[in-house]
Amino acid sequence: YLFRLFKRELKNSPKKYITDKRLLYSQNLILMGRKPTEIYEDCGFKSTHMGAPEVIRLKEELEALGIVDKHTHCVMNHFSHNGHLLYDELVELAAPHDIEISYDGMKLTL
Repeated sequence: YLFRLFKRELKNSPKKYITDKRLLYSQNLILMGRKPTEIYEDCGFKSTHMGAPEVIRLKEELEALGIVDKHTHCVMNHFSHNGHLLYDELVELAAPHDIEISYDGMKLTL
């Protein structure tokens, strides 16, 4: 559903949208005098996966665009074992942003 929504509203895939935003952000940092090697990880280019901060930021951007609202059920999933956060810590991090954390065996009704 999210992929179709991105394609319809933004004429872009979610991955392409996120990459474009990262590139614009990194370009602005370079124009302000930061070195490309300094901003590589700051801009999220260390991985092709999104971390919690990127998910939260994306949700805020989608809200600002009117694509999601308070009635949209947002669930974060597919976590790395290298994230060093336990389930309860992820729940605490995401709760203020109205994002639910998935768990093994979770079922959603669409």
